[in-house]
Amino acid sequence: MELHIDITSMWVATAILVLAYAMIFSERLHRTYAALAGAVTMIVVGGWMGFYTQEEALTAIDANTIVLLMSMMLLVALLRTTGMFEYMAIRLAKASGGSPVRLMLYLGIAVSVLSMILDNVTTVIIFAPLTILVTRLLNLNPAPFLIGQAMLSNIGGAATLVGDPPNIMIGSAANIDFLTFLINMGPLATAPWVATLLLLLFFFRKALRSRGGEQDLVDLDESKAIQDPALVNRMLVVMGLVVILFFAHHKLH
Repeated sequence: MELHIDITSMWVATAILVLAYAMIFSERLHRTYAALAGAVTMIVVGGWMGFYTQEEALTAIDANTIVLLMSMMLLVALLRTTGMFEYMAIRLAKASGGSPVRLMLYLGIAVSVLSMILDNVTTVIIFAPLTILVTRLLNLNPAPFLIGQAMLSNIGGAATLVGDPPNIMIGSAANIDFLTFLINMGPLATAPWVATLLLLLFFFRKALRSRGGEQDLVDLDESKAIQDPALVNRMLVVMGLVVILFFAHHKLH
């Protein structure tokens, strides 16, 4: 099928795209509404000028990506209500013994591993307020830890098929299964993860000096963070099954 698009149509489509992004960046309109407005405008103008149809718009939607992201966000939302993430943050903070360097390492590993299974943006959003709480108790600047989590979670998410929306789209289009993606991308993501962590520790070495507050950390009771132990156990079983099915999905179709 040959593509016949004149210059005028190309510039009109580009202008609609730029305007949609401008609305998203300006935040004068909620980004969901801005994206929908841009999509509808593209279809209406495209149909009027003859360079885009409703059928093409429907085929452009990647249902695999949308349904997977929606499902994982539902699981995260349920896990969040249990207090599991708060429990993890307090346990990691206590395991660090008040050491800022170890705290950076433990939180980085936690968000990276979770980002390999869950959406990395959601993971960082959940851990950010918890990180601020822990660092304030230790009289530390939370900025280095938040920057580190944002960077390390992105790298962790790049290692698996479900860690990032682009990964899902690539795997869906190229028919790549979870295990194959992990085998090929896992080693490639490991080296930059280690390099990024070392650079973070170097550039923020002054901010990562212990300033007391360990006693306030010890006083935190992680067991009180769990709101519903029974639901936690059920959700952990479900998440375990989800991970197992990720490895087997290419056989189950």
